[in-house]
Amino acid sequence: MSIRLEKARALGTCYSHPDRRVVPGKTQCQECLDAMKARYYLAKKNGKCNSHPNRDARPGQTYCEECVSQRRKRSEEKKRRNVCVRHPGRAAEPRKTYCIECLMRQREWNLARKIRAFESLGGARCVCCGETQIEFLSIEHAKGNGSRLRKLDPGQRSGAIHTWVARQNQQTLRAAGLEVLCMNCQFGRRSEGGCPHQR
Repeated sequence: MSIRLEKARALGTCYSHPDRRVVPGKTQCQECLDAMKARYYLAKKNGKCNSHPNRDARPGQTYCEECVSQRRKRSEEKKRRNVCVRHPGRAAEPRKTYCIECLMRQREWNLARKIRAFESLGGARCVCCGETQIEFLSIEHAKGNGSRLRKLDPGQRSGAIHTWVARQNQQTLRAAGLEVLCMNCQFGRRSEGGCPHQR
């Protein structure tokens, strides 16, 4: 890490604009974040690499072959040295590739993303039994068309569904036939008689 970057992080100022404060939880000011987001979406729209706008991105990704290869090599090197992929100065947790701070931040982000998705679907509550424990809840394709929709729209993959739902309008969500169910009701509906709560 460069001395300039270390100094900016210590002062809580933007790396590119030392006179500006960073956005809370980030390392850049709002203008830099907006510009970075605009570059990302433009590259994604045109099928170009996010780091090299003159190169084509890999299918379904936002980086070219060289970028993906370099990222993979850096990640594998850090794994061998048992250090955090994001923070080279910190040890990774056992059987993980990130330090405890990264893991906790990721868990918090995942939970917030999940709650936003549930709110878009009417709230964090199972529509069948009324369960409200977040850890038990999931998103179900009520029409049984989840496999087909995931093939048509990669955004509906299991790992990306919460982000996708939070970005859609109510009309799109109704058309997709999504609803919040607890895991018991989700598996219960797959039995011959349907969910036991509805018998």
